[in-house]
Amino acid sequence: MTGYVSSRAQDHTVRIQKCHQHLRGAILPSTLPTTHQIDRIVAIQFIVAWAGESAEEPERLGWWQSDLVDQIGGGGFLKRLLPGTHQWASLQSVRKIAQKVDSKARLQLPNPDLVRTIFFWGFDIDHRIEDRIRHLKAEQVAPQDALELPFELGSDWSEDTFLNYLNELDVDGSYTEKREGRELKNPEHGSQVEAIKQLAKALAPFQASYQLPYFRVRNA
Repeated sequence: MTGYVSSRAQDHTVRIQKCHQHLRGAILPSTLPTTHQIDRIVAIQFIVAWAGESAEEPERLGWWQSDLVDQIGGGGFLKRLLPGTHQWASLQSVRKIAQKVDSKARLQLPNPDLVRTIFFWGFDIDHRIEDRIRHLKAEQVAPQDALELPFELGSDWSEDTFLNYLNELDVDGSYTEKREGRELKNPEHGSQVEAIKQLAKALAPFQASYQLPYFRVRNA
């Protein structure tokens, strides 16, 4: 009898722990981001995706094996293939590769659908991001003109310039180092834009492989 009671008590404790794990985390706005906010999210995703390429000359951070933006690499091929939209095609392609690396790391976490990363914001927001990119691409306005990009993607690479860009983001990027990645200590509750800036800032210091910045949410 004592063993039975002890077993039930342990089960109850486990259920409570799981409940607490589910409840902890940021509560993001229930409303979808505005178009302007989506543009700012897209800009950061593009910047990180470009910086994370392996490329050839000059070599970048090497978090994903691609060279799709620079003119001497895949960007030049896409320019010949798609002269009107090659910049968007390059950034879309490298973003997809970055998403796969990001997703593989996120899926190692418990309850991955309740985790937010640079490249994962849940179905509704991710769908709006994809729609917005397609819309901007169809307008054939250069990404540099359509988005708030601090420097031209595809220009000369400088790790110091990218690091300075991250350091100048006016957010708290502090995190706890974990086996699965870097969990934000104080995720922003009120804005997806501020939250993605925190995630981007948590990329530093750089490592040879992608160190997943993430935080948990209560409302998926």
